[in-house]
Amino acid sequence: MKLRTNKNSIRLRLSQPEVDEFKKLGVVRETIAFSPLSNQHLDYSLIQADHDAISVSYLNNHLRVYVPSKLATEWCDSNEVGFECHLPIDPQNELFVLVEKDFKCLTPRAHEDETNNFPNPNAELC
Repeated sequence: MKLRTNKNSIRLRLSQPEVDEFKKLGVVRETIAFSPLSNQHLDYSLIQADHDAISVSYLNNHLRVYVPSKLATEWCDSNEVGFECHLPIDPQNELFVLVEKDFKCLTPRAHEDETNNFPNPNAELC
């Protein structure tokens, strides 16, 4: 699962096996290690939950994105690319959250294995 951040936005992109794992287990988790020390790792998870809406928490270096189970199931079982939401932080700010299926790029990338990514629907147009 890839994590992209930019200002007040986060984007998670899942490969085919990760979407399958999310559907089956209800959670996908990754860790970025900045050193051997456990307190210098960033964990991030996508979690199915009995919530009415998408929510996010950040505690103890762990970013968690909670998705209502119904939305998660519908997304996993469909051709929908992704889903998004805007979460208010305060009266002037919000957090944009985007979760997507990860497609193969139309041009090969030297340092990225895209074997497990979804076929790019635009590849047929080339």
